[in-house]
Amino acid sequence: MADEINKSLQKIAAMVKTIHEATRNNAYTELLTYSVISFDNVWNPGVIQSAREFKITLHVHPDVYVKLYTIIPSMAKTLRNDFNRVSNYEFSEIEILPDYDKFTLVDATIQPVFTPWDEINQSQEKLLVMLRQSTDHLDFQNIGNTARTILQNLADIVYDPSRHAHEDPSADMSAGKFKNRLNAYIHTELKGSGNEELRNFADAQITAMKKTIDLANATTHKLNVGRPFAEACAVGTIHVISIIKTINKSKA
Repeated sequence: MADEINKSLQKIAAMVKTIHEATRNNAYTELLTYSVISFDNVWNPGVIQSAREFKITLHVHPDVYVKLYTIIPSMAKTLRNDFNRVSNYEFSEIEILPDYDKFTLVDATIQPVFTPWDEINQSQEKLLVMLRQSTDHLDFQNIGNTARTILQNLADIVYDPSRHAHEDPSADMSAGKFKNRLNAYIHTELKGSGNEELRNFADAQITAMKKTIDLANATTHKLNVGRPFAEACAVGTIHVISIIKTINKSKA
């Protein structure tokens, strides 16, 4: 009997969603699409109540919850009325909460580096949002793709072919070879005795930079990539940005 009631309640929820889809109420449709809906009997001691009285709980995907946060109280009232109108059950309460099972905390120590380049700043934010929202290996691969794109854009910004010559004359310096471009940028900009300390620091970091780029490549192509791999890729990318920012600042 309980299973039959639950099926009926889920059908009611589907009907409410269908109505909002038909009337193009996009906010309500999005809320219902990205929610897990549950029903609980309402029992208050000493009060005669019907076994057909229920409380509705919507556990909403965190991103949708944040997007609709300011209008959720009014949406709750509307939805409770909708559920009551399309059924012979009584829905006395409705609660709309974020689904914390789908909310992933990114390590608080992973912070974007503020740079003079808006595109790089925005890309870092996007990378960390992707990391927070990622749930499977396809998401983690996309983090690798985004990391590669960020490093490519960074190289395009700082590399000047008329100024930054690679130590290896045969090195490919075409647009897609951002590893070579960043390497040439670092070694050119840190020449001279006045940059010895910074150059020593950068020399120690160049290996890490190369490993970051290799990690981004591997993350892109690794079929069973997991969260630790993707998180290391994001951290390494931001670390490279920090190095390039430091060198760029030293030129000012």
